[in-house]
Amino acid sequence: MASKNEDFQFVNIARGIAIILVVLGHTIIPQMRQMSLPAKYIYDFIYSFHMALFAMLSGFLFEQGLIRYENKGMAIFIKDKGLTLLLPYLSFSIISYIGINAAMLIPKLASILERSGYSPSTLLSAVFEILTYENHIDKHLWFIYSLFIVFLISYPFRRLTKKPIMIVIIFILYVLLHNSNCPVIIDLAIFLLIFFTFARHIHLLDKLTDNRIKTAIYGIILVSIFIFYSNSTITIFGLRYFIRLILQIAGSLFCIGIARLLTKTKIAEAFKFLSGYTYIIYLLHQPFITSGIGGILISMTTLPYYIICVITLIAGIGLPIIIYEYIIKRSSILKLILLGIVPRHSSEGV
Repeated sequence: MASKNEDFQFVNIARGIAIILVVLGHTIIPQMRQMSLPAKYIYDFIYSFHMALFAMLSGFLFEQGLIRYENKGMAIFIKDKGLTLLLPYLSFSIISYIGINAAMLIPKLASILERSGYSPSTLLSAVFEILTYENHIDKHLWFIYSLFIVFLISYPFRRLTKKPIMIVIIFILYVLLHNSNCPVIIDLAIFLLIFFTFARHIHLLDKLTDNRIKTAIYGIILVSIFIFYSNSTITIFGLRYFIRLILQIAGSLFCIGIARLLTKTKIAEAFKFLSGYTYIIYLLHQPFITSGIGGILISMTTLPYYIICVITLIAGIGLPIIIYEYIIKRSSILKLILLGIVPRHSSEGV
């Protein structure tokens, strides 16, 4: 069995892999998916599991860090998660609404934004959309809002949700809610809770990714189910959700297995480096850097879509790091508002 230090080494590698997948997925904007079938398949493949991977990693870290909160209580836990998740959600939501609505006043930018599905917002609609996430203008922020709800459920019921039957119950709840008129943010939170709880329950990061054979099996299952899921017309109630669940788990386990195999290689250091900036990259890369640069390049140049993807991927990863190191890191106020980091207080990211 791996040591705790080794566990966190490959968790960091997996986080590095996950953030690359997130940024890459956002570089493949709608125009690219319409122009290129390979781009569409790559996009669909990434989106078939990448956020489940983040949820599993969060579940593992939550389980490992529970001991720190056992003697502090619910109030401290909510305060910490509120600072690191809700405050950045609100801050970046406001920035996105102001930025996109300002860009809509410039005709050429407005045309690009409209082709990407954006539209102007009133102050009242903006407040409603930020608080409820309904029709939110910056859709990539759903994860941190949903994860906060997952923590609110998981901490007070941390012992109950470790029971095996809870995985089944949460899955059934998700299927039922997904076919109802429940708020979209609750639907998304229950979706994440499946993988978050799964990771906690079976300690999969330590027990199920020990060798190359298992990683290869995860990869085969991932590709096979993705092909089947993408081309199937299954309409049986619940079955399509179950197939999707297996696809999400297989993709996450495959990436975790790859991370385990890379632990003692030289390339591991690059993923560990990215892991240290995972949260700031996640928050800053979208929509202005990846979708923004990608939309401008595809509208105003004749560059092939794959070249645009490479440019926006590099920008989506590199610019947030530069902005953090040279601007945010040097200001206690910016660190608090944008990342929820209180001076002289160490807070967890996602």
